[in-house]
Amino acid sequence: HFEDGSQKRYKVTSTGKFSITNLPEYQVEDLNVVYTSEHIVHPLDSSLINNLVEELKKVELYTESTYQVLGIDKDNANKLNRTKRLFLDESLDAVKTQLPTFVKTMFENEWLH
Repeated sequence: HFEDGSQKRYKVTSTGKFSITNLPEYQVEDLNVVYTSEHIVHPLDSSLINNLVEELKKVELYTESTYQVLGIDKDNANKLNRTKRLFLDESLDAVKTQLPTFVKTMFENEWLH
């Protein structure tokens, strides 16, 4: 951000971990600069990640709470078909497959916007 309120954005790409500190590194394109965040990543407790992954894997599409979130009346006889027509099964399965990576990345604070 500049004094006048304007800003300049650069594309940032993950380049992996710095070999000495194991901190995430990013390449700032157009500047030819490598950026390493100043926070220190402590070794993650794998049991914490595994427990959270197991809890998140329990999320199911065809439950009353999901119907409520989707705004499908619980007395609606077609709620199963209405939910199936949203084609979320494959997406949920794909997310569940990647949960260990997603959760670990979230804890390592590597998500860039």
